[in-house]
Amino acid sequence: MLFRDEDCVLSWRLPHRSKSLRSPTTWLSGLPDEMRRHRNALQVFGYKGKQARDNIHSADLIRAFHELFKKPRSGQVYNIDGGRRSNCSMLEAIAQCERVTCNHFRWEYFDENRRGDHIWWISDLSKFQEHFLEWKITYAVPEILEEIYELNVERWRDTCLV
Repeated sequence: MLFRDEDCVLSWRLPHRSKSLRSPTTWLSGLPDEMRRHRNALQVFGYKGKQARDNIHSADLIRAFHELFKKPRSGQVYNIDGGRRSNCSMLEAIAQCERVTCNHFRWEYFDENRRGDHIWWISDLSKFQEHFLEWKITYAVPEILEEIYELNVERWRDTCLV
């Protein structure tokens, strides 16, 4: 729980964390580091690598929390993520990581997708945006990946696999 007043409780469910990139809710933030240090080929499972997920930058999420903190709305449920502005497939994420790092990454594809996985998940942000007109997604996937790389390139320099 983040905060509570008389009428409103704000809580946020953290996505499932996994060391495997098979977890669709967490794979983007760890992808550049995983690709940088992966001694074996990165494994992509199912849907020809075209499974799409939306991804949100922490600054956009914190701004959403702040808008809700300023004007709590009782009884509302919002699904907050990157929406149509910030999403990509596994293949697109790999290509963008290669572009950002100027490295080619080895990866392999397996036909079997994760049991219960869906090919496409893009959050509908319209309800939150109708209730909080000042808020919008400001970071798309390319900017998120570039920032992850820029903030970590010095730390990664000694262990980069080319």
